[in-house]
Formats: sequence, C-alpha cells, structure tokens
Amino acid sequence: MGAPRGAGPTDRAGGGVMEQRAGSGRAHRGSTLLALGLVVPFLALTLVVATGSADTLDLRIAHHFRPTDAWWGDLQNTWSPWMSRLRPLHVMVLFATTVVGVCALRRSWWPMAFGATLSVAGVAALRLLQLVLARPDPHGYLEPGGGSYPSGHMLAVVVFLGGALLMVWPRVRWWWWASLAVPAGLMAAALVITVAHWPTDVLGGGLLALALVTGASRSTLRRLAHDR
Repeated sequence: MGAPRGAGPTDRAGGGVMEQRAGSGRAHRGSTLLALGLVVPFLALTLVVATGSADTLDLRIAHHFRPTDAWWGDLQNTWSPWMSRLRPLHVMVLFATTVVGVCALRRSWWPMAFGATLSVAGVAALRLLQLVLARPDPHGYLEPGGGSYPSGHMLAVVVFLGGALLMVWPRVRWWWWASLAVPAGLMAAALVITVAHWPTDVLGGGLLALALVTGASRSTLRRLAHDR
C-alpha cells in the first residue's frame, strides 16, 4: 500500500524514524532478555559448584580423559596447543589492537571507553567469583589470586573476541557470532581434554562471558563508539 492521501515526504520520513525506533526498541528488549536468560543458568551453575553438587560429574569427566595426573596421551598432545594459541594475553592483544585501530579510524575516544569498560567488567566479575568460591583446580592447586571457577581462559576468548566484533560492526550478523563458536569450542575442548579446568569451570566461564557480551551489545557506550 502507498502512503495515505495527503501524506507528504515529511510524514513518510517521520514514519520511517518511528519504525526504526520501534525496531531498535525490540532489539534492545531482545538483547536484555537474552542476557538475563544467560545470567540465570550461570547463577544456577554457580550455586551447584559452590555446594559441591557438580564434583561427581566433574571427576567422572576428568578421569575419562586423564585417569591420573601423570597420564598424557596423543589426545592431549593434539588439543593442548590451543590453550597457548588462544591464551588470554593473545586475545587481549587482538582486542586492544582492534580498539586502537577503531579509535584512529573514527577519530573518537568512545571506542576506548567501551573496550575498557567491557574488559574491566569481565576481569572484575571473574576475580570476584574466583576469590569467593576459591575452588581448587583438578590437580588440587589453588592459586593465590583465586580458584578455578569460572575459567578465565574461556571468559577471555569469548569476551575479547566477541568485544572485537561489537567494536567493528554496528550490527553483527549471525554468521559472525557463529564463527566465534570455533575459537570458543577449541578452547573449551582443550581445557576439558587436558583437564586444565573442571568442565563446570569451562561452562561457567562461557556463560558469564556470553552474558557480559550480550549486555554490552546494547549499551550506551557501544552506541557512542559507533557514532561519528
């Protein structure tokens, strides 16, 4: 159907703006609901881990891949290099390089503010949970900086690579999000197969990271980072 009789260009333009705002509002609500949908299972998993209810399943999976601490086979040799290739420092440098490049391209400091806020939020949430839960790793070691839940390796891959996607494109298509599953899956498999982390550590790190990235996708800072 065409524009109503008597409707001029201004009326049609106004209608387009209203439709655009309505679509933006729906997307914002969708992202908020998705973030909340990720927070709920994360909190439930955290409760399960804190009460020790996940220990039996974690032990069973860990013993399947490495019956003893001394065990190290071809499977571990195949997957362990991915922990080094995708280590937190590497993905953090990639994210920082992306932020600096976007700042220079757009001649704005807002991308830096967005990147810094996302990074600080991720690290703060990670360290707080690790300190509060103080969960030893599968080898019984507890680092002075906190325990093994949630996995920092897993969180770093998803937060920094997901953050880079949010930084570069105003609207990230689904196939780019799908591509993020490749490095995340490689890191998750490497951590579980080598028993560097409990499986629930890996799952918790992934859920927390996805909640942070989803929440950041509709933040005011990200919108300002894309304004020119």
